[in-house]
Amino acid sequence: MKTNTLSLLFIPFLSYFSLSQTAQARNPEIDRLRDEVIALNAKLITDLTEAVTSIGNDVELVHASILAVRPETVDTAAAYSQAKSLIADLDVLRRHAIADLTLLSDYTPPDVPPPTALAGTSTDPESALASTYQDLASVQHSFVHIEAETLSVQKSLERLIADGETFSISKMFEIQFLMSELSQCTLTSTAIVSAVNAAILGMARNFKG
Repeated sequence: MKTNTLSLLFIPFLSYFSLSQTAQARNPEIDRLRDEVIALNAKLITDLTEAVTSIGNDVELVHASILAVRPETVDTAAAYSQAKSLIADLDVLRRHAIADLTLLSDYTPPDVPPPTALAGTSTDPESALASTYQDLASVQHSFVHIEAETLSVQKSLERLIADGETFSISKMFEIQFLMSELSQCTLTSTAIVSAVNAAILGMARNFKG
């Protein structure tokens, strides 16, 4: 009896599909890891929004408090302009993260509110700087936490592979891709915030000088 050639072609595909379905049923851990990464995506976007808002207001406060006690120098103006440009870059990164990172359908990214009005501020520069450094440290800590959680997911995935767990290869590659995107975005965010910190230090040096 002749074997149907089309049937022979479908056997490997059906076998792989069956294995993939069985693997997913056996190991819900892989779906849990995917959900963790997606939750971290949302946290990063939320933290980026808070960073753009708080650091943006801090830079305005530091600048206004310096101008309240002495005329603006060329160096102070340059440091202030650089800080504002970097905050704009951070906001661009935030908007790209909203568009590019995988998110749950029920997650609504928060908006960046308008900057706080600072006309007639009476805060002295030293107090403004101290508050700003606290905010920067908090933002950096949040990014470090996300990066640590991403690494934890990576280690969990490696453990599953080392233990010989059977699961969909496509799922594994999807999680690795999601983690790569998240990690790149987190590292870029950290670098921009560090640069903002350097610009604020530039304003502080000019004030103290």
